[in-house]
Amino acid sequence: MQDSKLIQILKTFSDDDWAAIRLMASSPYYISGREAEKVQRLIELLHLAQPDFNAQYLDKALIAKKIYPETRENNVKQLPKLMSRLMRLIEAFFIHQQQIPPNKATQQRLLAAAFEARGLKVLAAQKLNTAGKQLSKESSKGKAFYWEHLQLAEAWFTHFSSTSLKKSTWYLHETEQKLDEWYLLSKLEQVVWQKAQSIHTNAETTEILLPIEGLLNDIATLDFGKYPVHGVYYHALLFLLNYHEAKLELFQEVAHQLQLHSHLMEEKKVKALQTLLRIFATGRYNHGEQAYLSISFHLYQAHLAAGYLHFDGKIHSQTLLNMVTIGLRMKAFEWVTQLLKANKSRILDLASAPNAYRFNQALLSFYQGNLEEALSFLDDTYHNIYYKLAARRLEIMIYYEQQSVLLDAKMEAFKVYIFRLSQNQLPIKPKTLNNSFIDILRQIAHPKTLGNDDRITKIRNRIKTTAHIAEREWLLDKLA
Repeated sequence: MQDSKLIQILKTFSDDDWAAIRLMASSPYYISGREAEKVQRLIELLHLAQPDFNAQYLDKALIAKKIYPETRENNVKQLPKLMSRLMRLIEAFFIHQQQIPPNKATQQRLLAAAFEARGLKVLAAQKLNTAGKQLSKESSKGKAFYWEHLQLAEAWFTHFSSTSLKKSTWYLHETEQKLDEWYLLSKLEQVVWQKAQSIHTNAETTEILLPIEGLLNDIATLDFGKYPVHGVYYHALLFLLNYHEAKLELFQEVAHQLQLHSHLMEEKKVKALQTLLRIFATGRYNHGEQAYLSISFHLYQAHLAAGYLHFDGKIHSQTLLNMVTIGLRMKAFEWVTQLLKANKSRILDLASAPNAYRFNQALLSFYQGNLEEALSFLDDTYHNIYYKLAARRLEIMIYYEQQSVLLDAKMEAFKVYIFRLSQNQLPIKPKTLNNSFIDILRQIAHPKTLGNDDRITKIRNRIKTTAHIAEREWLLDKLA
């Protein structure tokens, strides 16, 4: 018993430690029932044996008899179990003392540090080995994973620094390697998020990118099979550095990396990267790149299923409009119908939710050819300015399809409406989108266009090359 782990640890106990362990043993939070009484007796008996813990105080039969007076036979056999229970209580004491987080590998590493500080090097090494085994079970390869490896390597270095120069040197190199792994991933993450934010806000990024430029070659030479999350962020950075001219292959590589390795990453970071892809794909489709229509549609489907598009069970009306629009252009009428049914009562902002829902129903009716039904869903009480604009466009599109005599008046009224909004409410991009829509539709509807191949070709080229234009596909269809 003198050589047990328990006694080795108790030899390092101060009066404060003994007082704390007694208090914990009396708390039902840590131990309850009859077992608590026995652990408390064991603590008192062992405390009497300090500081020398002579064999006469540690006689198992004597201790067992005092703890289990009611048991005459085999009471010694019950003592190891009770000692193990006290050992677990002491470890809980160290965890509480250091405010150790719940991660198992971290717990074991910090327990090792507590033993190391008390000179219990053998016990410290055992805990470090256990921490390494726990880490090997970790599937994550994010910053926290490499940081914990770095901390463990440093702990081993500290452990061997006073006993083995050879081993401490080996762990010094191991520490440097883990620091490099953690630093490269941290820097990659930081630059990816800063670059993404700068794209979203149209800000300059020169200062942001300078710290990463000298590291890109080192990162590119990593074995991404061994460092998969590094690979995800590396490809994301290449994509963002070429964002405005990015080829489909760069986009697809990031999507592929996420498909392979997203289970190794934090959900919120996967969600953020997927959102970047969705915004990019939708933007490219809106700029006339037809290949991105099906890509956007499948991204919306996947992100809806993954729960990325709902917040506290609610969905933003603009997100719903984007999904409905993409789904209708894919002619996925049944999918859109089910989407609207599932989200009728889940639209954010209760005041505007009914109108938002009715407008999306109007879109569905329009694309299915039910023009009068689509008109019946429209009104002019939308809270969201983009819904207001979309509703006016849809009304004009319906009048065009019906060859209504009201078409010219509606188009003129819309131009005036856009002008008034642009004075203080409407940003330049949506202003351009809607003005381009009206200008092109006027040209299509003009009597000179009918049968004039040259004029038709010029209008078609203008539709395809205009960066910001609403309802591009519908206009091309009407021109045809």
